[in-house]
Amino acid sequence: MKLYGKSTCTTCRDAKAYLNSLGADVEWRDYGKKPLSEVELKKLVGRRGVVEFVNPRSTPYRNLELDSSKLRKQETFDLLLEEVNLMKRPILVVGNEVVIGFDREAYKRLACGPK
Repeated sequence: MKLYGKSTCTTCRDAKAYLNSLGADVEWRDYGKKPLSEVELKKLVGRRGVVEFVNPRSTPYRNLELDSSKLRKQETFDLLLEEVNLMKRPILVVGNEVVIGFDREAYKRLACGPK
C-alpha cells in the first residue's frame, strides 16, 4: 500500500492517519520533497486518463488558465512533472487499484479487505 501526497497537505495527513488507524502498512511518498519521475508518473497513471490526476481547483491550474478538455496527454504529463501542486492528492495505490483523493470507504475496503 503506497500513499502519495505532500506533507504540507492537511487532507494527505488525514488520509495517512486514517490508514494508520486501520492498522494498514502504508509506504508514504511526499512527492513535494521527492518528485515523481516521468516513468513513475506514467506507471501511476496506468490506463487511466492523465487528466484525472489534474486538480482543477489548484492555484497553478487557475494561474495557468488551463482547460482540462484541451490538454493533450504528453502536455499534461509535462505540466504535472513541472508543477507538483497541480496534481490531485492524496493518491493511494494498492496492487492495481488507484484511488485519487481521500475516499474513506475505498481506503477502508483496501486496507481491511472485503467483508
